[in-house]
Amino acid sequence: MKTNSYEERLAVVAVAFGVDADVSDEERGGSSSADVQIEARTGPRMSLDDEFYCRPRRRRLSIEKCLDDYMNANAFTNKRSACWRCPQGCTNRRVFSES
Repeated sequence: MKTNSYEERLAVVAVAFGVDADVSDEERGGSSSADVQIEARTGPRMSLDDEFYCRPRRRRLSIEKCLDDYMNANAFTNKRSACWRCPQGCTNRRVFSES
């Protein structure tokens, strides 16, 4: 089994979490207590009118409808709703709050 270098593993993790990773020369030297500086990407802002494909409902929804249904399902513990603890709704809420 091939062992990846520290930089390669860091790049894979950074891509998985959607961030850019900056690794200093000191960290490339193999320091055991290396602090990795990860800077979040600044992408386009999300608006309530934007649409996306909702996997649990299998149709296109606006961000406004998604957030509204996600918040209602989780606030009122409506476990029968497709929005109950939906990871896509959680991500939309987090990204919308950051924009």
